Amino acid sequence: MSHQVNFTSILDMPFNKMKLLKIIIILSAIFIYNNISAAELIDRVVAFVDDDVITLRELDNQYENLHSKDNTVTKEMTLNTMVNQLLIEKDAVRRRITGTTKEDTINKYINLYVKSQIFIKDKDIDYYYNENINNLKGQNIKDIRDKINEILTEKQINVKLWELINNLKNKSYVKIQLDLTN
Repeated sequence: MSHQVNFTSILDMPFNKMKLLKIIIILSAIFIYNNISAAELIDRVVAFVDDDVITLRELDNQYENLHSKDNTVTKEMTLNTMVNQLLIEKDAVRRRITGTTKEDTINKYINLYVKSQIFIKDKDIDYYYNENINNLKGQNIKDIRDKINEILTEKQINVKLWELINNLKNKSYVKIQLDLTN
């Protein structure tokens, strides 16, 4: 002989349905209150870049990593770098540029859209040499031409990259939600 529990008959028991409803509400409130009071802030968003976010934990991890290598790095510099990298990554995806890692993707992007546009002319090398001859300690231009070319190329890369990032920022929604002035 099997016993079936009829839940509708439970509600028809002598104590009224309102009491049961009150008990359920009170127990639910206690459960919810305990969960809320035990909860703690695990992470928060410090920046938005379009539909992506940078969290405080990500910023702190990146800052610790960079600051351990160069103690002049600030959190503000770190956050700006993270925003810039995210902008480049998003544009790389849009342009279907991929690499094996995020860094590889960024490098491919920079090679295609920044470095490929740079050409240093001989007259620029000569000008740099003549302007800095006192600092070059009498070195012959033929001996340091390649080094000067590297210096000028790096400067141009920085200028072009700055222009590119500003252009990407103007086309994107970027919002920093962390006061770094403290």
